Amino acid sequence: MLANLTIVQYIDRRSPTCGDVLPAGSWGGYAMFVEQRVYTLKPGATPAFLDYYEQNGRAVQIGHLGNPVGYYSTEIGPLNQMVMSWYYASLDERTRKRQQLASDPEWMAYLKHAREWVTTQHTTILKPAPFFTEHLQAYIHRGRKS
Repeated sequence: MLANLTIVQYIDRRSPTCGDVLPAGSWGGYAMFVEQRVYTLKPGATPAFLDYYEQNGRAVQIGHLGNPVGYYSTEIGPLNQMVMSWYYASLDERTRKRQQLASDPEWMAYLKHAREWVTTQHTTILKPAPFFTEHLQAYIHRGRKS
C-alpha cells in the first residue's frame, strides 16, 4: 500500500553564490536535473521485483518518462534497494510526465502488485555540477536514440 511508503523530497532552490531563494524552475541557471528514487524492498524480493518490472512496468514507464539515466540494484552497502534515476528539463516537465504516468491504467495495475515488495521509498532531486551538464546532456541524447 502507498501508505506504507516513506517519501522524502529535497529540492535545493538556493542560488549557488549567495543563498537567495529563487523562483521555482530558475535554479540559478540549472535548466536540468535528475530525480533519484531509491526503493527498499523486502529481503529476497529483488529478483521477483526486477522480473515483474521488466515484464509489466518497464515499457509503460519508459513510454511516459523516457529512458532512465540509470536503473540499479545495490550490491554493497544497504541491500535490497533499487536505485532509479530519471532526467527532466524542468520541474514542470517532471510534474506533467509523472501525472500522465499516474493516470495510466496499465501503470496503476502494475503498481498494485509491485508495491507488495516495497517497504520504503526515498526521492531526491539532484542538479548536475556545472562541469557535468554537457556530459549528462550527451548521455541523455544517446539514450533517446536507443
